[in-house]
Amino acid sequence: MNDESDSIEKGTAPLESPKSPSLSNNETAIVPDGINRVKRNDKPVDDDTLVTDRYNVKLVIRGMTEIVNFGGVRSTYVLGRIDHTTAARPDIDLSHLGAAERGVSRKHARLHLQDDHLYITDLNSSNGSRLNNERLYPYTPVQLRSGDEVVLGRLAIQILFD
Repeated sequence: MNDESDSIEKGTAPLESPKSPSLSNNETAIVPDGINRVKRNDKPVDDDTLVTDRYNVKLVIRGMTEIVNFGGVRSTYVLGRIDHTTAARPDIDLSHLGAAERGVSRKHARLHLQDDHLYITDLNSSNGSRLNNERLYPYTPVQLRSGDEVVLGRLAIQILFD
């Protein structure tokens, strides 16, 4: 007998290989180095501020979905646009979404996960940030809820998470 049939007879199933998340043509996955496993927590949660699926936070921008992966040891991402003169890159480059034309700074804002809550912090950007039409003050973290709208300069982003 082979190992697979032995494990089935003993009442245990063989482990499946981790699968990459399925993405449609208009989605981009942002995954930190070394992370290739998707884990889902299906516990019901009443509080819409808790990030229960810590691995995937969706940013919906101009009809496109960017998936930010908070799995593993990575808990912070900087949003902004690339600087071609210095080759400086934010963690999440919004250039392809018209960031420069819409007033997004090179290092505009930071998303970070702490104690299963997602926060955004404006990094003293030139054109400011807003959360649900309220101005964000530089270097002051504000907790996000799923469905919130964040505007960086004039680039609107809807934040979605489970």
